[in-house]
Amino acid sequence: MRIFWADLHNHNDVGYGKGSLERSYALAENTLDVYAFTPHGFWPDPPESDARMATYHLEQFDRVRRLFPRVVEAANAHYRPGRFVTFAAYEWHSTTWGDYVALFPGAEGELCQARDLGELKRFARAAGALLIPHHVGYREGWRGLRWEELDPAL
Repeated sequence: MRIFWADLHNHNDVGYGKGSLERSYALAENTLDVYAFTPHGFWPDPPESDARMATYHLEQFDRVRRLFPRVVEAANAHYRPGRFVTFAAYEWHSTTWGDYVALFPGAEGELCQARDLGELKRFARAAGALLIPHHVGYREGWRGLRWEELDPAL
């Protein structure tokens, strides 16, 4: 049996995290076998109770949208078959449906600012992307996964 070390959920300053995309890959290449940088890509239903927080996030999502081609390019540039497997990816938030990481196979990736989970699922099917649930321990209605909406095929 061979163990592979992976990080499929990582952030940096391409969104509202810290550190550069280049630094993220440098650290990952030194310690991991598999890596996906996952900027926070969109949140269609931020809580209305905190307009300042929602505005901050929406501004960062615009930044991620502009920089996402660079994210895909970096994943492809760092891919080393048999040594370091990279994926283009992003995180999609939802207060209602829960958060998901969209993980793309191959050399392509596209940021979809889906307005609901149904739209995200249709996009993932068409793109051949995986949707990995995130924050499964959060309560439903506050970014916790709605288990009945989970599609194991994705």
